[in-house]
Amino acid sequence: MADLKYLAILCERTVLSLLECCFVSSNTTSINCCESSKLYCKRCRSVGGFSGVFINKSHAKLKDCFISEKDGKGIHVKDESEMISLKHCTITKCKEQGLAAYNGTKMVKVIDSHFEGNCSSFLGMGSIHLSGCRVLVKNTFVQSSGCNGIFIEGGS
Repeated sequence: MADLKYLAILCERTVLSLLECCFVSSNTTSINCCESSKLYCKRCRSVGGFSGVFINKSHAKLKDCFISEKDGKGIHVKDESEMISLKHCTITKCKEQGLAAYNGTKMVKVIDSHFEGNCSSFLGMGSIHLSGCRVLVKNTFVQSSGCNGIFIEGGS
């Protein structure tokens, strides 16, 4: 496993598929997906650093992924992204939210996932914080959060 120090994956206006990738101790965001990109991650791990995945005006599907020990959010979605889908994902020990989606993200799906020990140094609204989104949360376990488990505002 390589220490990425200041590197991260940045995808703009592209399709990116990652299979069994590992990001360790990155000082930035592990994956930054923006400007109408599509991100597909399967069995990827991101440990340490600031944030696991940042999605801005894009589409992302994560399956069997593990995100842990982030100084910021595990997954941060903003600015009218098309969709974020998490299936069989584990997000733990993020100082801020495990998943935060804001500003009109069209659809957020969280299925068979596990959130544990998030919001340890951040008084956010929830370990999963969704604002202005259509939401589907199914068979998802949230425990030991420093704030609410799931907080949904202005969505459906």
